[in-house]
Amino acid sequence: MARQDTIKAMLAAFARNYSKRDDWPEAVWGTWYTALKEYSDDDVKRIARHVMSERGRIPTVAAFLEYMKGDPHTAKPEGPKGCPACEGTGWREVAWHRWADGRMLVTSYAAACDCALGHTYAMGAAEHWSDVVDAYSKHPSTEAVYATSASAPALTIEQRYHPDVVERLRGGSAR
Repeated sequence: MARQDTIKAMLAAFARNYSKRDDWPEAVWGTWYTALKEYSDDDVKRIARHVMSERGRIPTVAAFLEYMKGDPHTAKPEGPKGCPACEGTGWREVAWHRWADGRMLVTSYAAACDCALGHTYAMGAAEHWSDVVDAYSKHPSTEAVYATSASAPALTIEQRYHPDVVERLRGGSAR
């Protein structure tokens, strides 16, 4: 993992090499650090030396990342890991059984796991399963809420589907 001082030193070298203001490295280091922190110090230094020897202008962060990714000697960064509850996928299944207008309704879908990988996938676009399970459990129309876990990595047919669907799947007639 690239250290902050490595990124700051690289940016200071860029500033000197490309005639940037003295305060430029401090102003931009956060963006560069966020993009490069998963790479090793050695890889960042090697690519920075290469870029300064080859380019007449400072690359954008995106262009620098392309150099990193295109270099055969650069170790690929490991992304966030999943957990046993999501089986490393970052997603967990949730099923909500509830009553509405005298009828049982069942909704099942995937929600982002609370692990690091789930947070990466969700990025504000999906709800985390613990928030979903908590909200559904507190809802007054709730009959039951089911969610996958490390000990139960998949929902059963009865948990996932409406009772009528389960009966049809098992060869019976619907109510």
